[in-house]
Amino acid sequence: MTLLLFPAYRAYQEARIAANDAMMALLIGSRLGAHTLELNAGSPHLIPEIFPGVSGAARLNRTVADAQSLMRSSEKYLAYMAIPFVLSVHATLLVAVIRMIRDDGKDHSTDDPTRILLDELHERIEALWPSSLPPEDLRLFHFSRYLRNRIIHFGGAAGSNLRTEYAGLGTLLREYWERLADRPLPLVSSKEHLDLESGELIAVLAITKHLADAVNSTVAQQLSRDYWALVVARDYKQIAPTKFGDPTRRVRRLTGHGRQFYGSLALTPEELEAAAQLVK
Repeated sequence: MTLLLFPAYRAYQEARIAANDAMMALLIGSRLGAHTLELNAGSPHLIPEIFPGVSGAARLNRTVADAQSLMRSSEKYLAYMAIPFVLSVHATLLVAVIRMIRDDGKDHSTDDPTRILLDELHERIEALWPSSLPPEDLRLFHFSRYLRNRIIHFGGAAGSNLRTEYAGLGTLLREYWERLADRPLPLVSSKEHLDLESGELIAVLAITKHLADAVNSTVAQQLSRDYWALVVARDYKQIAPTKFGDPTRRVRRLTGHGRQFYGSLALTPEELEAAAQLVK
């Protein structure tokens, strides 16, 4: 089934792409910077003296060799920042989906979805529709969450359980992770810091994307058509309130909007008209 581009999923896509693009831009920028500094190798001058016109250069008051070393090691810290962000973007999507499920009357829980722990969000959906999410990606998501916890709670220190966690994935899942990351996870001593690179971020991006698409397909099939028609009407009103307010063309416009963003549902004009009457 073609993915439904409901508002929360569109926001997720935009944030995910932005995170990927920003990470890659910063990574390439640091590599280009280190390469450019080769032209000044051996210079006795500090970076602010060599590049006086570059904004912020004064903050990197180092020699050329020191600056090159910092740039080459920056990939680790970029991954440290990006991996928690990617997981938070994914969590935001899941919270929105749980709200949609409740709004359609498929789950009568009353707790605040924003307070559900990250390690429980997928399971809330799976409790309603077992086997709806790919188990391999779900297991690797929880491993990614473990890496995130080492970053945000322990400053990136590997900890004594990293080898156990990685070994616990089993051969097939470790191979799956390594295909995504394009290398094995760098295992270091418990007191050393995780030597992450762009590969680990790419793996986390891929895993969360697989799960997000599975969640999308699940709710597309499980939520009622009446509810989806209501989502289309609310979505269009949010985007074009003036056009939505024109009753003579509303159904035709809703039909076009539904076709563009929710095409696989093939919602009828009658379903959309009924939904529009409920949107004030």
